Amino acid sequence: MWMKSARFPCCWLSRLILKLAIRRELIQQLIDRHGTGRLLFRNTRQSVQGFPKRVYHPIALSQPKQYESAVKMLLAFGENPLQCALSEHFLRELNANMAWCEFDLRVQWLIDF
Repeated sequence: MWMKSARFPCCWLSRLILKLAIRRELIQQLIDRHGTGRLLFRNTRQSVQGFPKRVYHPIALSQPKQYESAVKMLLAFGENPLQCALSEHFLRELNANMAWCEFDLRVQWLIDF
């Protein structure tokens, strides 16, 4: 075994260098994806002291007619609209010409905010 390593030091050394490089790259990707940066900002208000208390400010917006139509359709089929998610896919089936973000008043409210 020692003779093989002594005979072909380049192969052994290049494999070791490659293995270390792959390991270093994997560690870097894992840190990048799941590292301290992500953890630092998770649940920040709960883990870092000094944030002001949140204050609820309700904003009254009228319900778009597309949502009203979806709720009526769900009720017609015996579904409880409070337990069904009005998904983008479902809303697209009701109105193929318009995306939900084009008629949902909350989107424009957020843009203006």
